[in-house]
Amino acid sequence: MMVSSSAGPEPRRTPVGLFADQYLVGQAVRTALSTRGFPVANYRWPAGPRQVREAAHHLVQIEAVVGVLLCDLDRSERLSEVAELVGAAGSVRWLLLTNAPESPRWGAVLIRGVIAVLPTSTGLDDLVVAVSAAAAGGSVMDETVRRRLVREWRLVEDEERRLVARMESLTAREMNVLSLLYDGRSVRGIAELAGVSEATVRSQVKAVLRKLEVNSQLAAVAAYRRAKDVSRAPRKV
Repeated sequence: MMVSSSAGPEPRRTPVGLFADQYLVGQAVRTALSTRGFPVANYRWPAGPRQVREAAHHLVQIEAVVGVLLCDLDRSERLSEVAELVGAAGSVRWLLLTNAPESPRWGAVLIRGVIAVLPTSTGLDDLVVAVSAAAAGGSVMDETVRRRLVREWRLVEDEERRLVARMESLTAREMNVLSLLYDGRSVRGIAELAGVSEATVRSQVKAVLRKLEVNSQLAAVAAYRRAKDVSRAPRKV
């Protein structure tokens, strides 16, 4: 999956910025890279735009050429944070190591400026090759794999747009009923809360299922949960 590059500067002259959502893991990777001659600045994962700006500014000060991100990709918020950091330090070539299995979410971070995604199982020798290749401006990730992952994420985005459109077709009352179902309320509980009959609520639930193109309340609740995640996910400008 990884493509090595024979050209490139001596690794000892390649400043690296390292960000890990688990700081001690970052320290371990920093130590490993340092044994191979890389000057590594290890940062705590930035919390909020201000810390992102401060980190990006410091990367410029140390003349970092390569950035390494160690994080999971299981939450939309994490995708947003990666996008913010990569966008704020656009001159840095970013690698991302993750425990997350290969999936369209890898494509999500590639779209937003990460040049390669690697599993955390990547050995130190291969990581050294990847950092060196990135510093030299070379390829790190197989282009065929990269394009496939980006294409898969585009398909996910298309489905998310359709999901949002279906959610927006709900009336305010139907959306309220769906949110109460998501909170664990029963049809009877929703009826009592709204002061209407259970038959009225059941009719509203049927309308929700029809508009969301699902066959059960569980599927509707899952769609609602997914729509909440989509609302927090980053979008490429």
